Amino acid sequence: MHAALKSLVRLSGLCFALCAHGQSTPIFFQNLNFESANIPPGTPQNSIIPAANAFPSWTMTPFAGYDFFSTGGSIISIFDSQYPFGVVPLQGNYSAFLFGAPDGPTVLSQTGLVPSFAKSMDVDLARSGIPLLVVAMNGQTISLIPIATFPAYTEYAGDISAFADQEVLLSFTQMPPSGTPPSIVELDDIQFSTSPIPEPSTLALAAAGTLLLAFARWRKLSP
Repeated sequence: MHAALKSLVRLSGLCFALCAHGQSTPIFFQNLNFESANIPPGTPQNSIIPAANAFPSWTMTPFAGYDFFSTGGSIISIFDSQYPFGVVPLQGNYSAFLFGAPDGPTVLSQTGLVPSFAKSMDVDLARSGIPLLVVAMNGQTISLIPIATFPAYTEYAGDISAFADQEVLLSFTQMPPSGTPPSIVELDDIQFSTSPIPEPSTLALAAAGTLLLAFARWRKLSP
């Protein structure tokens, strides 16, 4: 009882301090894995749906679709295991498809507080068009490097240490291709990490070490 009362007093003091300095309660990032999608039962595939259903907490340009595959226009689609062509979510029940087309880029964005511990941001990406994806915080491009490869996707990471403990606009923009069809990228599982981005030389050494270990194992198993 006393512990609960003390916690309430601390919280009240924090709220008072924030209000006294004219500061609002920080906004935390939500739905970074897209699992909060609310697709009403019976929603037909390849249909346009409200953004609030497809990507809660996110804003987007131009509009949202469900299990939508674009052959010529820009759209952001939430997709699940019912998606045609055998495509499945990268993680969990839902992933995002960003289609960039000649009629304009697609932008998925959200404002939130970067955790104070964050040194990097990880994101899972797949399919074509990754070079056309621009990730930015407050308009500053975050360079992504591959840090792990899996059968269905590659995990990328970018240095965001300069934005730790700041409220920022995080945006993912899939740029239009030079022609048709649209450029496509699958996006999922955005996470903030305490791990710094390794130097390119470190990545190269790690890759070389993995190859050497594999070769040594092969030599050992060879007759």
